[in-house]
Amino acid sequence: MADAIDEVGAGASPPKHPGARYFWHDRVWSALVRDFSTLPHALLLHGMNGVGKSALAWRLAKSLLCEAPAADALACGTCPSCVRFEAGTHPDVKSVVPLGDSAVIGVDQIREVGQFCTLTPHTAKRKIVVVVPADAMNTSAANAFLKVLEEPPASCFLLLVTARTARLPATIRSRCVSVSVQPPRHEEAGAWLQTMAADKRSADAALNLVGGAPLRALELIQTDELRGHGDWIEDAVAIRAGTKDPLGCARQWKDYGAERCLIWFQRYVAELVSQLVADFGNSEKRILLRELFHYSDVLSDARNLSTGPLDESLLLEDMAIRWSRLFHPVV
Repeated sequence: MADAIDEVGAGASPPKHPGARYFWHDRVWSALVRDFSTLPHALLLHGMNGVGKSALAWRLAKSLLCEAPAADALACGTCPSCVRFEAGTHPDVKSVVPLGDSAVIGVDQIREVGQFCTLTPHTAKRKIVVVVPADAMNTSAANAFLKVLEEPPASCFLLLVTARTARLPATIRSRCVSVSVQPPRHEEAGAWLQTMAADKRSADAALNLVGGAPLRALELIQTDELRGHGDWIEDAVAIRAGTKDPLGCARQWKDYGAERCLIWFQRYVAELVSQLVADFGNSEKRILLRELFHYSDVLSDARNLSTGPLDESLLLEDMAIRWSRLFHPVV
């Protein structure tokens, strides 16, 4: 889900709405379009899932091909190049993504990139290649892509998009100019989500669950992923305070699904850990912090089990009891 919301439209053609603009891209956009003639031949756009890296890449590609860009370098949207781009038929654009049900980009796809880059542009001044996600290239594909980077044709511009730069070979990373795409501040993202018909409570909850990525938060709000989250938080806090029975809470949590509850638990524990780290000098809190780290490992193991045949009720009961005993040890 997270990858999907960030890579909307990352198929064989540009997305349906490649001009999608997000206010948190403005600073990066201004730096990129200051002078197209000075852009490096390869850019690596990276950042967490849900910040719209692909949208930014496609918007830049469209502007690079536009015959009459505006003063702020935005594509005009009406010239023949923009019309072809919007229709997904521009001959000077190549999108590289995993095909079908595959999770990887294969070497044959990258060989096609090499051939594409050697050809003279059909109608534009340059050719554009967009690779999403770049870390999906297997070893052979990455080696083939490195050859393209080492001898880049002057008329070809390469855009790589990833949320996992560490999975890319250092040789590829070193030959690209890195562009970090950051999310907006929590308050700004919350205000933006509210303009998308979200209430403040839902906006804050969604942003907290996805680490501040606005597009992932929007997806949570537009689906039923937040259903029951407020009640679950109240239960987790009450179990911690000793005012609710963990087994009773676990029975209610089954309606939300084990995997969803475990994700909520992991985020809640992470926030609690960050609060305790700020007061690390307190010996009691150091002990609790150690226990929370152990509980976090237990949650990770439980998430791996949640997709298997294990009884969800038993799994949630175990998690709820362990959570209660963190704060109310059995004597």
